[in-house]
Amino acid sequence: LRAVEAAPDDPQILNDAGVIYGFHLGQPKKAEDLYRRAVAAGVALGYTDGSENIGYRDSVNNLTQMLISQKRWKDLIALADLIPEDFRAAGIRKTGQKKGK
Repeated sequence: LRAVEAAPDDPQILNDAGVIYGFHLGQPKKAEDLYRRAVAAGVALGYTDGSENIGYRDSVNNLTQMLISQKRWKDLIALADLIPEDFRAAGIRKTGQKKGK
């Protein structure tokens, strides 16, 4: 997608591209990569919750749901570790620990 090339560090564009690849084009691996890039960009910009940037908020939510649906509990815990300042991190970690037993 051209938008990702034009704004490779914009969490909103990265998340939206992930939605297109994951939900509309059936390419979950590409979607996951874009969600992860959106999360990393949001963290680099200092975002700690969704009120600061909708793309960051949605990318954390979309990646969380993807990992849960694939039962990737260790990856879910690793996501929580990537976003320690985000108020959702504790809940994401708890889900990964509880389900991963």
